[in-house]
Amino acid sequence: ESIPEADIPLWKRARFTTPTSRYEVGESSIAAATAARQIRPTLTIADKCRADDKLIGRLRRERRYFRSVAITYAQEVAHSRDYCTRIIDYCQS
Repeated sequence: ESIPEADIPLWKRARFTTPTSRYEVGESSIAAATAARQIRPTLTIADKCRADDKLIGRLRRERRYFRSVAITYAQEVAHSRDYCTRIIDYCQS
C-alpha cells in the first residue's frame, strides 16, 4: 500500500527524492579551496610592512577625524547650553 504524495508532509517527502549533486565523484571542496589558496602569491616582509604602514596611516587619519568630530560636538553642546541659559534668564526677568 503506497501513500499518495499529497498526504506525505514536505519534510518527509524530501527523504524519498533522489539527491542531485553538483560535484563529480571524487572532487573535494577542500582540495579546490587549497588550490585556490595556492594561487595567491605569498607576501614578502616588505609587502607586509607596507600593508601595516597603510593600516597605521588609516587608523591615524580616522583618529584625527573622530577627534575633530568630538570637539565639534562638544562645542555644539556648550553653545546650546549657553543659549538655553540665556533664554531661561530672559524668561525669568
